[in-house]
Amino acid sequence: MVKTKIIKGAMGDEYEIAVPSGAMGMKHMRILMQMQHTSKEKDEEGKPILSPADSARIESGLEKWAEQILPNLIVSDHKFEDIPGYDQLIIFHEINDMSFPEV
Repeated sequence: MVKTKIIKGAMGDEYEIAVPSGAMGMKHMRILMQMQHTSKEKDEEGKPILSPADSARIESGLEKWAEQILPNLIVSDHKFEDIPGYDQLIIFHEINDMSFPEV
């Protein structure tokens, strides 16, 4: 049984997205792990200060995730090509938050 989540886009569209599982779930996690920053420095709010290499790795990983993972997770009638970039980012963050729940 595939678990799904309804994710609301910026303009009110609702996307039914499968929770990454099986081989796709492992590929999803590998991409997320490759996107992790390496900087130990933090700003005044406690957020990591990203190096140019960190920023490039995160940008590349997000593009890889959108192309290789997201199209396989769409359960609703939406086509990947029709999902605006800002909604792809919202979906990414929602799925990422589920992948690394706070303990």
